[in-house]
Amino acid sequence: MMGSIDRILTTHVGSLPRSQAVTEVLFAREREESRDSDRDDAVINAAVAEVVRRQVEVGIDLVSDGEMSKISYATYIARRLSGFDGDTPREPGQDLVEFPGLLRKLAERGSTAKYRRPRCVGPVSVKDLRPLEVDISNLNAAAAAAHPMGTFMNAASPGVVALFQPNDFYRTQDEYLEVLAAALTTEYEAIVRAGIILQVDAPDLAMGRHTMYRDRSLEAFEILAARHIEVLNHALRNVPAERVRMHVCWGNYEGPHHHDVPMQRLLPIVLKAKPQGLLFEAANPRHAHEWSVFKDASIPDDKILIPGMLATTTNYIEHPQLVAERIERFANIVGRERVMAGTDCGFGTFAGFGPVEPDIAYLKLRSLVEGAQLASRTHGRTYDEQRFSPLDRINTGNVRNLGLAWFADLDTARGQEATPLVIDGAVYITTAWSKVKAYEAVSGKLLWQYDPKVPGEAGVLACCDVVNRGLAAWGHRLYLGTLDGRLIALDRETGRLIWSKLTVDRSKPYAITGAPRVIDGRVIIGNTGAEMGVRGYVAAYDSKDGQELWRFYTVPDRRGANVARHLKRAEATWKGEWWTLGGGGTV
Repeated sequence: MMGSIDRILTTHVGSLPRSQAVTEVLFAREREESRDSDRDDAVINAAVAEVVRRQVEVGIDLVSDGEMSKISYATYIARRLSGFDGDTPREPGQDLVEFPGLLRKLAERGSTAKYRRPRCVGPVSVKDLRPLEVDISNLNAAAAAAHPMGTFMNAASPGVVALFQPNDFYRTQDEYLEVLAAALTTEYEAIVRAGIILQVDAPDLAMGRHTMYRDRSLEAFEILAARHIEVLNHALRNVPAERVRMHVCWGNYEGPHHHDVPMQRLLPIVLKAKPQGLLFEAANPRHAHEWSVFKDASIPDDKILIPGMLATTTNYIEHPQLVAERIERFANIVGRERVMAGTDCGFGTFAGFGPVEPDIAYLKLRSLVEGAQLASRTHGRTYDEQRFSPLDRINTGNVRNLGLAWFADLDTARGQEATPLVIDGAVYITTAWSKVKAYEAVSGKLLWQYDPKVPGEAGVLACCDVVNRGLAAWGHRLYLGTLDGRLIALDRETGRLIWSKLTVDRSKPYAITGAPRVIDGRVIIGNTGAEMGVRGYVAAYDSKDGQELWRFYTVPDRRGANVARHLKRAEATWKGEWWTLGGGGTV
């Protein structure tokens, strides 16, 4: 599975809103009506092409077929496996049972899905592979036209099939699970052979607690969940771990969810599953706090986390900055190379049902992409600037094989201290005298350059040469601190000047050589000058227009002139004329 090497990659759980035409086809098939099958197949094929195109259009990296051919993520198997018939009465989750008024309102406004849930009434075996073959063909054709980075396809886990289609035939539930696993193995392996990432949907590992197994103790449920993992791992025995990911959720519906099994109890169990990728809810109000559980967890080094950055039961469009902050929480735990941005669940879990308007669903996905872009652009890799990469593609065994790909003359014989930024195939770097250059990463072609025209006399104030240590990126802008004390915003695509802000008093010997930082839309920059006897400070500026938001001095002013509380307290212990000497307090 692809990791987020150069930037945070994006994906989602799988299902997407279906058109009315697609929904009619699916329910007609559910009712086994006599229809023109070629025409119906054409409707599904066109829908897959459209949803793949739209995913690529908004910037999603790993795309799906939107589950266009499936009436639901768990009951679709009745068309592919034998042994299922009839229907199963609906039993709401334990959380909804406690609130009959809410349950009634959900039913009245159509917020509960209507579809058949057959039961297992005979031997389970593979009945018809054609629906799977058509799904694979449709997705591969759509991908060939739209050119996404990669594709994935959903398939139900043995446990969730058993959850939705109760057993009336096999002697024990365990026997039923094993038979389901044997039958589903064919589907799993066919998807991977087609070059598509397999996603196993396993809500049974979480939602099963407050639905099918609500009468069991938590400890008993944990034993059952562990058994579900064992059965799934056996079904995946011939599938490489890096070609499969698993989705776990507590049910994609708007409800109290106060009986959801805590992630703290669930995580040690699901981490034993074979799939390399793990998708889980991390955005909705019941589970957004559980990112902290991962800080103390023993997460295997090969696992890739795909937390939900978007809630899928609300029409609120998450702000990209919120998405970025959520991504950074997980990236700071396992490294951003092992984090991919996902969604809590699907936007079309059941045909004809979905609380999120279709166009809003794609706007939410666009916000996911923009948030991932924000989270990908941090000077020094992380805010603590450790600059350490956990990647092992280049190591002590092969580093000697590296060779020169391209080089560029930087038109300076002075010091070169900048850390380059690599974003969307471009390399951005600063040189002496605060100049900026942008290169095509693969070829080394110069894309644009910017010269802030720092006056030569500014070099007299620089303690340590006329170097510049780098840029900050936020959205489609780059931020530059210049030797003569300006903070500048540039268009990342063209190098065009957007705004320029003087951040220092030029009558005093200030200079800027460090790279700015951007946090929550605030550009933060310090300055140098301690050697020249000036008071240093850190200041924040609005990334949109350069307006100063706050300023923090690192040493006190003359006694009685300090306004900030921390500097007033410093007067009692600091001795000397700090405001004239600088005192090493500049940054």
